[in-house]
Amino acid sequence: MPSARRDGNEVRFAIGIAGYEGGHLEILGKVAIIFSDMDEVDKLIAAGSAQEIYDLLNAVNDD
Repeated sequence: MPSARRDGNEVRFAIGIAGYEGGHLEILGKVAIIFSDMDEVDKLIAAGSAQEIYDLLNAVNDD
């Protein structure tokens, strides 16, 4: 799948978040932590399927 570009920067991931009664803020915080850790980002980039990406991101709900 080709990557989109905006302002010359490559976009590899776009994430939609929804939550009930502010729950999205907690999820957003957890996702931000994942994307601030380059080891975690590398795992997402290396994922071989959409399911694997889903599983890696869904792990934020395990806490």
